[in-house]
Parts: sequence; structure tokens; C-alpha cells
Amino acid sequence: MNATAEDKISLVHRDLNLAQKITVGKTQIDSWNLKGDTLLEFLLPDNISTGPQFVNVYHLDGNLIATGTLTIYSKATLPTPPSCTADTWVCGNWGACLPSSIQSRTCNKTFDCSSVETAPPTTSQFCQSSTTPSSPSIDPGIHNQDVIIKSTVKLLCPMDSTRASQGSGTVIDSLGTILTNKHVVSGTLGCLVGFVNSSSDEPYFGARQIADIKSISSSQDIATLKIRNPNNVSLTSVGIATSSSNNLRLGDKLHIYGYPAKFGTKMTFTSGDYSGVDGGYLKTTAILEYGNSGGGAYTSNGKFIGIPSAVVKGELNSLGYILSINTVNSWLNNSPLAYIPNTNNYSRVSLLDDINLADLDKFGLYIPGVDATNENVTMPPSVISSFTKRLLGQILLQVESVGEAWYVNPVDGKKYYMKDGPTAYQMMRQFGLGITNANLAKIPQEGETKTFPTTLNHVKGKILLQVEDHGEAWYVHPKTGIRYYMKDGEAAYNLMRYYSLGITNADLEKIPVGDL
Repeated sequence: MNATAEDKISLVHRDLNLAQKITVGKTQIDSWNLKGDTLLEFLLPDNISTGPQFVNVYHLDGNLIATGTLTIYSKATLPTPPSCTADTWVCGNWGACLPSSIQSRTCNKTFDCSSVETAPPTTSQFCQSSTTPSSPSIDPGIHNQDVIIKSTVKLLCPMDSTRASQGSGTVIDSLGTILTNKHVVSGTLGCLVGFVNSSSDEPYFGARQIADIKSISSSQDIATLKIRNPNNVSLTSVGIATSSSNNLRLGDKLHIYGYPAKFGTKMTFTSGDYSGVDGGYLKTTAILEYGNSGGGAYTSNGKFIGIPSAVVKGELNSLGYILSINTVNSWLNNSPLAYIPNTNNYSRVSLLDDINLADLDKFGLYIPGVDATNENVTMPPSVISSFTKRLLGQILLQVESVGEAWYVNPVDGKKYYMKDGPTAYQMMRQFGLGITNANLAKIPQEGETKTFPTTLNHVKGKILLQVEDHGEAWYVHPKTGIRYYMKDGEAAYNLMRYYSLGITNADLEKIPVGDL
């Protein structure tokens, strides 16, 4: 990169917010501006030496954060601009809009500018297909649509006092049982429930309808909530007990209701074809987005057919995945639970009662399923490999490197790099699961002889936060069930490394990486 005195230099690198010292060659930079954690800017001083110079950014502890090179010219000898500034491309017309809302074109390079390297033009883009999200206010012939709309609720599920998971749910009985996805409520304290009377309504949270986590499947992406409903008000609901996906035929229309975050705050309706099965999932061309998770999918006769749960992307297109009603009813009737009904008292915490409802839009919304690359790709939880499942909740230590530590999050099956104490503290807060003092007391500490209660098996390998005190953090060992107190980030870092499990680089590569 070429520069001269008084030029503005921009550096992009992680952890630049920790910069203590910056040098360009032998010249120390006296001041700089930070924009977030990864962008740093400064002006080259008048006395900067010409020629190739190293740019070094140092950490608070004196270690090097980032390095690079600049070629410094005097203003009188700046290099002559190149004779060309960009490659030349010729592109064809955009193709038809596919059901996945993607259209493509071809582009050919007609001139190669040797003095610069420019990116090629985009060859695919989002488009509005025939299944574009629309308001369900105009009945497309779906039986019982008014009941479906009133039974489809928006869920805001606080993870702590600043962040909330967003998803959808379906009221399945008049007492207020809500069916949703496990990944919508995992790691949350319960949910605030927003209702509508028509598709044109904004979801109403003003009545502070609180839903506690009732039960969560140990093997499927299913969960149920229970609205507290102290006055036993009879709620509009959709019956699912008699529904079945056995009679679906390829090409049958499936209709999706929910609250995808990217399509505004009101209810969104999409429709598409039934495209086959994949395990316990129904495939469809209907558009699904983050926030649809936990809502409802219906046949044209108004029968509940499953829970919109995921989007699976191929090389060129993508399909929506709906957890089938057969899988849902099988679990509801006779399947193992990760959380046992009526013993899940840890979700009944004061935070849900104390939230200022006028400030709901100030929550940092966490949309379950958004990965580090922000691509619209969410794989069903069943794709977590058997190898990764054996390591959920473990702290892994790279024995073939310099002992880098990784935490395997039991919720998403991804590994997270524990580079230092501040990172460990961030993990404590981001992955922490609320628990009452009464339930925490049931979990043995080191040296105690009490037996770990099987009703709390779901917390093994997780980080627990005491919601009735000051948020004290504990790590529960995934194998022994012993809990260990983590008073701060440094203590968490040292403790979790001490109880780590060695792993080779080859085996570590089998576990997908997550981003904090």
C-alpha cells in the first residue's frame, strides 16, 4: 500500500480496541480513532520517513496485535496513477426468479487491467418470486384461517436483561400451551407472548402474557411453553392431535404463518409446494426466514402439518424444512424430555415480570440460527454429528498445538475459542442459563457426596447463572455433574482449562466453529 504524510490510514483487524501503541517504522503514532472493535484510523505525521515501513499495533500487555507494511513517498514523488483503474465486464440479462427467490446471470471479462485487481460483478441476487411473502388478509382458500392467525403468536424470550431470542409459536390448547422450536427457547428465561386478532395487527405485548418453558425434547427441535393465564381465560387455539402428514402428495400446497424478523414486525404468510421428506422433516419451496422458527405450517384444509424449523441451502437453491406433525405428536405422546414438565421452576424469574414493555424494541434481538457468515442457512439440529454429540459441554485442549482451549456449546454443537479471560467472561454471559437457588443447590460441588439429580441432566456441560442473586456463574462438568464456581473471567478461563479434555487437531476439525 502507498501513502504519504498527512494521509489517513485505516486498519482492519480483530481486537484493535485493545491497542496501546502504534508505530510506523521508528515513528510512534500519538493518537488514533476507534470505530468498533475492528476498525482503527490515524493520520501519518509530517516527519514520517519515506520508503517501505512496518506498521505495528501492540496490545496492552506489549504483545503484537497486528502488523503490515506501507510504502511512504514524499508528496513530490508519488507514483504515477495506473493507466487503467478497473477490469471491464459484460453481463447478460438476469434470469427468471426461482422459487428460492434467487435469480442468476452470466458475466464475461472483456478487458483485464493488469495494474489493479477488481472484483467481478455479482452473478446472483435476491428477487421477488411468485411465493413472495404477503399479508394473509386476503383468504387464499385456506380453511379456518381466522383461527390460525389468532393462534399464531410472536415470542420474545429474554436471554438476559439486554438480549432476547425472537421466534414464533402456535397455541395448541385453550389453556395456553404453545408449541415452538427448541432452538427458539434454549438458553432463555421463558418468553413474553404477543397476540393478534387479525393479520394487520401489530403483536400486542401490553397484557404481559408470560409463558414459562414447560418441556423440551432431548432429541428433536421441539419445545412447549405454558402461558401463566392466572384467570384461566379460554384462548383461541389450533388442535393438532388428529393431524397427520401421511396423506401428503408431492405438489400439495403448504402455507406458513409466523413472524420472520426480516419481513417487518407483523405476521407474514408464505405458500409453496410440498417437496418430499428428509427424516422427520417435510421439504417445501415456501419461503422461510429467521423468526419463522416455531410457527405453523398448514395444508389448504387448515390442518396443522408441522413446525417451520430450518432452511437448507444447496449449491444453487434452498428448501424450507418443516418438522412434521407426525414427529411432533410422537414426541408429545411418548418421547424423552430434556426438561421435565412441572419441575422447570428456573424459568419463573423476576426478569419477565420486571421488563418495561415500552422498551421491548430496545432489546438486542438474537435470531436463532443466524450463523457467523449471516447466510440464510440453518441446518436441522439432527445434523449435529454423533462425534460432536459425545463432546457437548466439554472444554477441549489442542494437544498438538500450544494448548488452545475450545468450549463445545451444548445448544448449537459448535466450538468456541477461549483465547483469554475476557473471552471466557463473554462466554459466561452469552451462554449462561438461568437457574434458581433451589435447583442449583441440588447439583453437587466438589467434595460433596450428594447424587446428581436426573431431573437436571439437561444442565450438564452448561454455564449456569443464579437469577435470584447477582448472576453468579457456575460450570457443570458434562460427565461428573460437579459444579464449579466462576467468580470472574480469569477464574472461568483457568477453571475451564483445568478441567479440559485433550483433542487432536484432526478431531477438532470435525466440530464446526462458532463466532461469539
